[in-house]
Amino acid sequence: MSDPAYSATPSADSVARGGAWRLAASLAPQGYVFAVSVVAARVLGPADMGRQSFISFVVGTTTLLLTGGLAASLMRHVAELVGKGDRSAISSLVSWVGRRQLVAAFVAAALVGVTGALQGELRTAWTFAAAGAALGVLHSVPNSVMVGFQRWRQHSLSALAMGAVGAAATIAVLLVGGGIEGMFAVEAGVAVAGLVVMTFLALRAVPGLRLAGAGPPEPDLQRRTRTYARGALLQLVLHVIVWRRTELFVLERTASPAALAHYSIAFSLLMVLGRVPIALTSTLSPAFATLKGAGEHERIASGFARAVRLLLLASLPITAAVLATGPRLLVTVYGTEYQPAGTALLVMAGVFPLVALHQTGVSVLQGIGQVRPLVMAGAAATVVDLALAIGLIPTYGATGAAIANAVAQATAAALTFSFARRAIGEVHLDGRALAGLAASSAVAGVAAWFAVHAAGGVSGLALAALAGTATFLVASRVIGVIAPTDVEWLQGALRGRAGRAVAGVARQLSS
Repeated sequence: MSDPAYSATPSADSVARGGAWRLAASLAPQGYVFAVSVVAARVLGPADMGRQSFISFVVGTTTLLLTGGLAASLMRHVAELVGKGDRSAISSLVSWVGRRQLVAAFVAAALVGVTGALQGELRTAWTFAAAGAALGVLHSVPNSVMVGFQRWRQHSLSALAMGAVGAAATIAVLLVGGGIEGMFAVEAGVAVAGLVVMTFLALRAVPGLRLAGAGPPEPDLQRRTRTYARGALLQLVLHVIVWRRTELFVLERTASPAALAHYSIAFSLLMVLGRVPIALTSTLSPAFATLKGAGEHERIASGFARAVRLLLLASLPITAAVLATGPRLLVTVYGTEYQPAGTALLVMAGVFPLVALHQTGVSVLQGIGQVRPLVMAGAAATVVDLALAIGLIPTYGATGAAIANAVAQATAAALTFSFARRAIGEVHLDGRALAGLAASSAVAGVAAWFAVHAAGGVSGLALAALAGTATFLVASRVIGVIAPTDVEWLQGALRGRAGRAVAGVARQLSS
């Protein structure tokens, strides 16, 4: 059944607004995580910080693996059905996936619980962690519905609120001596609240949606959903190895708990910064799927090229800033005990711009339903990561883990971007603007490096931020870092006073 209310294709304005909301909803929670990690590092110390990081990694990995395949397939097919305007099929699909995720939730709790029992310590923390993993699996169903319908504002506000409450409660628990057990107790409580809120928002935002009780979807839709989910799951397994600090498994067996903390802190800082390209591209996959459902293939190619250019506009200056000030920032914020994290940070920061290429490639391939290239890229990167991790970590610790991760990410990004370009045809990236962007970022990084070494502590970091920003803006104005076509797109996509201000700055920096 076709329903016009369910078949609107994404406009430039909707994609831009969605990207802004996703950016806010991704950066703010990562900021919360950063704040919690600073307090935890100083309260717990390197050894317990490493143990807490390992439990978090196990929970996150388990939840991701038991939700990612079906969750990605649900999001993708909901978005395509929106493009077709088929409302009844959406409810059937959501209910069908929901029943399977309920079983997966019990499996997640069991896996985390067994892992904790085998560790033989912090059993209370592991119990709360198991509950959080199960709730995270259930949360994936309403979350995928909201993303598939591109309800970015409601979805983002929920994430912002839950993240703020969780961070404040966790910091309070740490300060009163709740330790690792208290951290995971708070996490489980926030997961309950998040599941209730997201389910309510999904039912309210989508008229006529039934999360349970609907009849089964048509056999062809079931088949396509299963096929995509299997491919997405395999791709996700490989993604976890390359992009989710799986090196912690080797570190946990061959290095000290402090080395786990050093690597986790460096990795987590880059994860916070990496939320910029991830958040901005999270709106693209459902948008590309909806465009495919509507038959608008030309807009997929142009949107892909623009996304790459604009994401590099954010990624290259961030890379320069991290290379110039990252080690000093870690020592200032976390303390001298965590100085070895600085070396690992520099190694991984070198490939940070490739995250933009990888994320845009993933978005377009998922959106048009081509999972096999993602699996191939992930498989190659996995071989690289595991080989380097096993070979380097026993000798070089956190730095060896960083090298393994960086080389694997570079491999995955190069292959994914190549496959995406092949799938959609010729892509115009405007080499002149990108060259200007690289030059401006490099000059700004040099200015920030001199500034941070001219003064110590917080004052040096503040001086570096001012010097780097001013240098980047001046150099960009002279050289030109934004393609004129992107300026025109921004002017049409961004609304309101803030949008006009951004478009005005873009005009000044145009090549």
